[in-house]
Amino acid sequence: MGWDILGWVLLSLGLLVGLLLTVLQLPGTWFILLCAIIYDWVHGFHSIGVTGLVIIGGLAAVAEVMELLAAVLGVQRAKPSPGAGWAALLGGFGGMLLCTPLIPIPVVGTIVGGMIGCFAAVWLVEYRHHGQANQGVKVGWAAMVGRLYGLLAKILAALLMTGVTITVLVTHK
Repeated sequence: MGWDILGWVLLSLGLLVGLLLTVLQLPGTWFILLCAIIYDWVHGFHSIGVTGLVIIGGLAAVAEVMELLAAVLGVQRAKPSPGAGWAALLGGFGGMLLCTPLIPIPVVGTIVGGMIGCFAAVWLVEYRHHGQANQGVKVGWAAMVGRLYGLLAKILAALLMTGVTITVLVTHK
């Protein structure tokens, strides 16, 4: 009985860490999946089961794709120049790396940095291509909003993954 409680506590901590990693725009969904796999492995793959793990893994994969494509798709709606989609992706990542240590408020620096980096990189690509700041602002804004939607979708998916994991364990007989 004591090991069951310890397992639940460790799994719960792992799920919380996964949610925090997701908010920090790190691979938290994969961490949640890893925690579920380890928990199920320890229990002989009889707690969550293969079907549950496949569902959780599918949600992780969909969440990652949605996050990566959201800024790129946001850019595409604003009729960008070539390379703006890549600029959104790389600029967002670079902004996260740069602003996380510069803005000392946990989570805020990463999120704000991702948005600023995404906007700035796309603006620069558009300005160099068109020579007009207006087009850069339009496409940069679309990329930034797309990135925010991607983050929100990934957080929602991580919450859903956590809920599925707990629900399967609670309802498993």
